[in-house]
Amino acid sequence: MVVDVVHSLDTCGSDEVASGVAARTAERAGWALRELPPRDRARFLRVLGDLAVAEPDPARRPGGPRFHLRAGRGEPS
Repeated sequence: MVVDVVHSLDTCGSDEVASGVAARTAERAGWALRELPPRDRARFLRVLGDLAVAEPDPARRPGGPRFHLRAGRGEPS
């Protein structure tokens, strides 16, 4: 759910969600994830990795073009 919400906010237009609201919501999600205890954060990242590998849309999988651009990694290699 966290990934879907942040992805939706990142990809929606300003006519759907005000950019300031989208940025604040994404930042709060990031803050909440950083505040997780190390064990819970590690579990979250494991589950997130498993979900990414199982993603049916190849462009959203790790290594896909949108994944690189949305993850701030620049152009896909």
